[in-house]
Formats: sequence, C-alpha cells, structure tokens
Amino acid sequence: MEFAEFKRYIIKLRNMWKLYDMISHVRATAPTGEFELDFPTLMDEVVDLLAYIFKDEENKWIDYYVFELRCGEKYKRGDVQIDGKDVPLKTIGDLWNLLQSELERKEG
Repeated sequence: MEFAEFKRYIIKLRNMWKLYDMISHVRATAPTGEFELDFPTLMDEVVDLLAYIFKDEENKWIDYYVFELRCGEKYKRGDVQIDGKDVPLKTIGDLWNLLQSELERKEG
C-alpha cells in the first residue's frame, strides 16, 4: 500500500470520528436520550484491515492511533516511546513512518 492510499483511509477514519461526535451530540440532545448507533464497528473493520496489511496485529499502533489518540488529535509529546526514545504519533505521516520502521524491523 502506498502512502497516499493509506492517508486516504486514515482521513476517512478521522472523518468517521467527526461524524460519530456529531451523532453523539444529537443523541445527547434527543428528547428521550435514546439513540442506537453501531457506527464504530465500521471503524474497527478498517483498522483491522490496515493492521493486517501492515502486520500490526501485535503492536496495534494503528488501533492506538485511531482509538486512543483519536487520529492523533490527543497525542502529547512523550505519549509513545520505543527503546526509551520518543516517537511522534500526531500526524498520518508519523503513523506511516512508525509502521514502515516496524515492517523493516520485522523483515530485516
């Protein structure tokens, strides 16, 4: 997978978070307060597929970036360290670089 295609999928995931937030706001302001939403399962499937492609099932960097860091929005310097070194994980490019270095390490 090339970076441009990877970036397109991550941007779609980021947009799903924005949509999820908007829908959650509607749910919170609904008269009954009830609103079913199965939306995140699509996000799970995309993340699982990308993890398979990048052999990230063990480290789960994509999962962490998308769900814990909300596609990098919640990243703070020092959140991620590998071998005692800070690893940036704020941008799609940062995630790409981390995944590429992990692939090289596994294949090397």
